[in-house]
Amino acid sequence: MLKRRLPPAALRTGPATLTISKRIGSQIAAEAITRCKSLDRDLAKADDPVALVEEAHLDADTLRDIAGQIEAQAHQFKGAADLLDGRETDQTGSLIDLAATTAASFETLHAIDADLELGQLTDCSKALREASAALFADHNTIQSRRVKHDIGLKRLTLRCLTLDHVSAHDVQSYELPDDFVLPERLSANEWAAGGFGDTPGVQFARDVAGAAKRYFNEEREAGARLKSSNKAVKRREMVSYIADIWSAANG
Repeated sequence: MLKRRLPPAALRTGPATLTISKRIGSQIAAEAITRCKSLDRDLAKADDPVALVEEAHLDADTLRDIAGQIEAQAHQFKGAADLLDGRETDQTGSLIDLAATTAASFETLHAIDADLELGQLTDCSKALREASAALFADHNTIQSRRVKHDIGLKRLTLRCLTLDHVSAHDVQSYELPDDFVLPERLSANEWAAGGFGDTPGVQFARDVAGAAKRYFNEEREAGARLKSSNKAVKRREMVSYIADIWSAANG
């Protein structure tokens, strides 16, 4: 009954309207993460790297909006199911109104005919609860993937600062990785005493760029050391394994 009266539940993102499915949010979030990694690879050769960073931030805004819509729709489905089961809900909207009307209609019909089959109402409530549970699960997934996307987004912003033609002022409104330590900004007196040739703002931008480059250099070096250490551990394990076999064969 509800299905015949209502259009499919939908997400609205920019000019597009997408029909809601059980995993639509998590799929969109996964695509955003992949896109952020792709932008990171394209950053160095891009004509306007700052524009790529802005695109990734727009993706983050879209994910936040979609997560909110999915959660709201999940509550709507649950609220409609509650009404069909004779419970109360604090939800509002066209689906809730229709569920209330449907429940009231069945109650009236049941009062007229006590033998009225209510299985259709029960089946509809069950379907709504299953859809609600699926959307709540999808919302949890998209929220966790939003965290992963945010980490990649911050790294993308910081990597942008390693480029010679990008200044800290170009991306000053965006967040950087939590473990990145910004250089201290020189005061006017410190700048004057240091004999710097540029303004304090320009010098700060250079310091940030240098710190960003060191961040990624140190990360690469740490990765190389870990890889070398893992190889050494595996070699020792293999030598020990061979020694044990040799000892057992000659014992």
